[in-house]
Amino acid sequence: MKNIQIPIPITNQCDKGACSVAVISAIYYYWNGFNPKLYFQNDFSNLLNRPAEMGVQILDIVKSLKELKFYTSYKKNLSTEDLSNYIKKGYTPIILMQGFQRQYPENWDNIWNSGHATALVGINKKRAFFMDPLLKDAYAWLDISEFNERWHTYNYMCERDYHGAILIKGRKPAVGCNHKKLQEMF
Repeated sequence: MKNIQIPIPITNQCDKGACSVAVISAIYYYWNGFNPKLYFQNDFSNLLNRPAEMGVQILDIVKSLKELKFYTSYKKNLSTEDLSNYIKKGYTPIILMQGFQRQYPENWDNIWNSGHATALVGINKKRAFFMDPLLKDAYAWLDISEFNERWHTYNYMCERDYHGAILIKGRKPAVGCNHKKLQEMF
């Protein structure tokens, strides 16, 4: 796997629990550019028919992105190589994983109540790179081993899903990114 870069614009979440909405808005802007009808994260929350602070279900995200004319699907049991291949094909993956804890756990396998959404912007053999709406600079990375430990969530039926991603593809990206922080990571 080579370093791969998807210039998803930095988008910080506006409310606690609004990570999915922030990631959706960032990916929307990546593919479509600015749209005055979908400017605020609350506009995207309204599209999802759910307040941003409540979090968003996988099926709601897929349905809403399809309504916005994106090719969208949810895949589970993926490998990091699968993610790399989807990125090479032009997809922008939303990764649903276990986020941050007050106390860093010894083992992420037992953590299921800390769901967090990020946009995967690149991956190589050592690291996975994200646009993370919770962080100040929004770009972050995890070692592949830690990423694999944290990469699980509950699905819409409250079943445990491992290594899932919402895969999104538009026609042609509208946004270029020269963000120095992102370029330094690769």
